[in-house]
Amino acid sequence: MALGVNYGAFSGTFSASLAGLLWRDILHKKHITVRPVNFARENLPIIAVAMAIGCTILVGEVYIFRNDSPYYS
Repeated sequence: MALGVNYGAFSGTFSASLAGLLWRDILHKKHITVRPVNFARENLPIIAVAMAIGCTILVGEVYIFRNDSPYYS
C-alpha cells in the first residue's frame, strides 16, 4: 500500500495529486499547455523505474526479515 500511495504525483494524469492540480493551474495561468499524452509519456519511465526499484526492495525486505515460525493469534 505504501508503494501505491506515493506514485500519485507521477501517474499518467495531473489530477492524481494535489501538486499536479496546482501545477496545472499555474501552467494554465501562464498560457502553457501540456497535453495529457505528453504528461503521461514523460512520467511513465519514471514510474516504471521507481516501481521496479520499490518492489525489489520490498521483496528483499520480506525475505531478509521473514521468520519461518508459524503465526499464532
